[in-house]
Amino acid sequence: METLALSLSRKLYHDPLTFLKRRSQEEGGERFLDLARRMFNLDEDAVPPEAHLDRKNTLED
Repeated sequence: METLALSLSRKLYHDPLTFLKRRSQEEGGERFLDLARRMFNLDEDAVPPEAHLDRKNTLED
């Protein structure tokens, strides 16, 4: 069962990781890495509340 889970996770992550690796080598590629960091909260430091003031919170409307 563990082998199956490992195999499935590798298959699921292969294409997105390959994409990020390839794009990171291109000009402007750091925006894709930044997006991945934000989507999966990969930064070690907590994101301050004022970091996203440029985005409108639709839940408040």
